[in-house]
Amino acid sequence: MNKFGIVVGALIAATMLSNPADAQRQGGQGRQQDQTRPTDQDRTTDRDRRMDRDMDKARDKDRDQTRQQDRNRIYASDLMTDQERAEHQNQLRQLKTAEERVQFRLEHQKLMQERAKQQSKSAPRAATRAQIETQEQARQRTMPQSDASSPSSP
Repeated sequence: MNKFGIVVGALIAATMLSNPADAQRQGGQGRQQDQTRPTDQDRTTDRDRRMDRDMDKARDKDRDQTRQQDRNRIYASDLMTDQERAEHQNQLRQLKTAEERVQFRLEHQKLMQERAKQQSKSAPRAATRAQIETQEQARQRTMPQSDASSPSSP
């Protein structure tokens, strides 16, 4: 090859490196750069993943808030298992009269105070019978008639 051929070859190579679109058409380095650019499908997939993650976080937050609200309604619920809390709610719903519910809640308080003592923990301040009766009366006033016999809170 003569000097002229070497110079022409060098110019062609330099042109291909400086213009990736031409290099891509010719199967050069431009193809590699295109593979690293995100496509519309990649962007959509990433957006969907972010949305799924955000929805999962919102669902988890709602579930945690609901669980905390349920625990706040039951005296010393932090001393109970999830199963015990569910059983407590079911038993409370099955009671027919306000007096039965008041008595059930008072007995539950005594049981939880004893459990706290056994576990060397402190139980929350217990409500008096009068306070529980007042709560029950308020609950009955706010509940529709058909739901009055099935409380959602103790």
